[in-house]
Amino acid sequence: MSSQVSTTPPWWAEKIRLLRQSLRLTQTEVAARVGIPRDYLSKLENGRHIPRIDTLEKIFSALGHNMAAAAPWTPSEKAIAWVKRNPWYQKGTDKTFVAFGFHERLIAQGFDPESDEYYQELDRRLEELEND
Repeated sequence: MSSQVSTTPPWWAEKIRLLRQSLRLTQTEVAARVGIPRDYLSKLENGRHIPRIDTLEKIFSALGHNMAAAAPWTPSEKAIAWVKRNPWYQKGTDKTFVAFGFHERLIAQGFDPESDEYYQELDRRLEELEND
């Protein structure tokens, strides 16, 4: 596994900044709408923090957009429900985007994202990650 850190900002960073700027809102105004600190929003816009999926949903909602529609991939309702029922999500750990990263790999390997086998494999991979 490579120890290099990606310098490419995550997909949400630029989208949040561009939406906010198009609405002529300050970071302070958006942060107040969402209920997060301004410096946290700044870190998200600069790709220096990985937020929980519910935080992204709140930010996009505050900007008048649907997060799933803004994403470069569209998670199904089944995928979102799976993420939200997992203990690591409920505990507040930031593995949500790790799970969605595995999604692309599993699709490339031929898994059907609506099948039980897909979610079993996703659970297995996340469990391996926990135990490393």
